Amino acid sequence: MLPLLSLCLAAQVAFPMSKAQHRNLCKWEADIVRESTRNNVDPEMLAALIYVESAYWPKAISSADACGLTQVVPKWTGGKETRGIRYTCEQLKNPKTAIRVGARILSYNIRVYAKGNVDKGLCFYNAGSKCLRSTSFYKRLYYVKKINKFYQRLVNARRLR
Repeated sequence: MLPLLSLCLAAQVAFPMSKAQHRNLCKWEADIVRESTRNNVDPEMLAALIYVESAYWPKAISSADACGLTQVVPKWTGGKETRGIRYTCEQLKNPKTAIRVGARILSYNIRVYAKGNVDKGLCFYNAGSKCLRSTSFYKRLYYVKKINKFYQRLVNARRLR
């Protein structure tokens, strides 16, 4: 069996990206793969999440005060998801920190809140407790569909030979 293409190479096929965005993904690919492995999340899923959340711009800040590549809201850190560590927006603008924290939170959400359901875990990552109100809310959430679309594109591109 031939090895998979790197995330960096596959992203050229999978995502519409500027040269700067692509350069950023390539620069942080090792961190994405390492933190994905540590947290039992597919590296393609974490790469797709980062693409959707920040388009690989490390200094991104949302209108909800989410910061960095993985768009984590600092006031929601400090719990079990982040091992009791509270992060500031400045810390989350550091790509290595954002990747580590985002992977931990996603993994925790999938394991604890979603009981192994990745789509529900993505819902919790994006919408929090709203995902508890309806058993099918996550199926309708555009965010989950969007990440899955880019995840599938990246998985398929990595398998191109």
